[in-house]
Amino acid sequence: MRLSPIFALATFAISSRALADEITFRRDGAPREEEHGSNDDTHDTVRVGSWRFRPDVQLRAQGEYRRDAADQQTTTGDAWTLWQRARLSLEGSRDNVRARVSLQEARAWGATSDGAVNAYEAFGEVKMKRARPAYLRVGRQEIRLGDGRLIGLADWRPAARSLDAALGHFSTELFDFDAFAAMLRDARPAGPGFGMTDDVISTGDQLYALSITGRFHPLFRVQAMGLLRVANSLDALGTNATRSRFLVSSTSGEMGVASLHVSGEREGWTYGVEGALEFGNTGVLDLNRFATAAAVRAGKRFDDIALRPRFRVGGSYASGDDRSGTYRQFDPILPELHAHYGAMDLFTWSNILEADFEAEIELSRDFHLAGAARYARMANDQGEWLSGYVTPLSTGGNPGRSKDLGEEFDVFATYRAAPEVTLHGGYSLYVLGQGAGDMLARTGRSDTAADGSLTAPGLSHFAYLQASFVLPEPRTYREEEK
Repeated sequence: MRLSPIFALATFAISSRALADEITFRRDGAPREEEHGSNDDTHDTVRVGSWRFRPDVQLRAQGEYRRDAADQQTTTGDAWTLWQRARLSLEGSRDNVRARVSLQEARAWGATSDGAVNAYEAFGEVKMKRARPAYLRVGRQEIRLGDGRLIGLADWRPAARSLDAALGHFSTELFDFDAFAAMLRDARPAGPGFGMTDDVISTGDQLYALSITGRFHPLFRVQAMGLLRVANSLDALGTNATRSRFLVSSTSGEMGVASLHVSGEREGWTYGVEGALEFGNTGVLDLNRFATAAAVRAGKRFDDIALRPRFRVGGSYASGDDRSGTYRQFDPILPELHAHYGAMDLFTWSNILEADFEAEIELSRDFHLAGAARYARMANDQGEWLSGYVTPLSTGGNPGRSKDLGEEFDVFATYRAAPEVTLHGGYSLYVLGQGAGDMLARTGRSDTAADGSLTAPGLSHFAYLQASFVLPEPRTYREEEK
């Protein structure tokens, strides 16, 4: 059966618990403790001969409720779903060699067909024997650049995101150098080995990146990034993509990105400033591309007063399509979810002018409450409104009318019930702006008023409850126990 490898790995992970009391595990999108390459802490591993193995298990179940969802491509009303994710991993290392395989199943409850078991991670790594990290990693792996506005993990999605890539890392005393080449969509036809010889010919989509990070001071960390995306998958996607200028531009042509991110943290203060420039061509649209974007954030945590409150303010801008002779809609490529633009993921770093505020308190070590508020409007009334999943919510913009997208208010609660179990829930209210209402009404996501006109609902609701189980418990929890 397809699930037999999953159950076999789970049995091995659970039986090894007594020998591996302290195995690192990344939970809910947070990076693993071993930031660069393999972890040399032998207490975190199970020895088999000269090899060290680290098994881990992640289970997540989530229920979601939506009412009059702006990103629901049907009529208005109630919608809800239950889904789960099971991820079982095994990592092995010896000397300067490391390999990791993570099998994952993600599916909605009650689905008529079984969820497919896929390799979420499957890579091999060779590490140079030197004082500072340097390695080459090849295979399917997690990749996140900067704060994830351009390349993120999207761990909020049921299946999350990993890339088929070759990645190299090299560190010096002050600098980190990272470069990778990834296939975003496969070339077609794949050939007789895959039973595909008569598909539409496409070279697929590739993404190349170079990142240089300077660690000059805790308050001054600079990351310069260059990316190149070569896209040729429009024909393979079919005619649905041609309804959106953005989808056409993102699946054909060559796009270069230059980005600079400056950040720092010290004594509870944090800040970040990022700017990005996109250039190139749009392939089938036969237009040159020139788009810009910027983002800023600043925050402070007060550790020496009750409830340890944390406050953060931020804002962002990204240019939109003006239907001129140059394509100006900024493309966020593969952005992080549930991080920069609210829990509903109705906005992203494209055709937007946005401001936000967040606050968090700790009622206890294991119980946190947080809230956020944001206002958003389109940068250009002719550009497309894109969701956090980089899908168009309106392809024609709102020419000559309101750019107002509205306000979103979020509240969150996180409770760590046990070292291995975390409960997380939230509620979000979206107050539609005039521009958002106009665009949704034209796409059929609306109610019929007494006079026969189409009117989009003024409010949209979203609520969720998530339970996560990790085995063994995260290292961060054990460190707090000491």
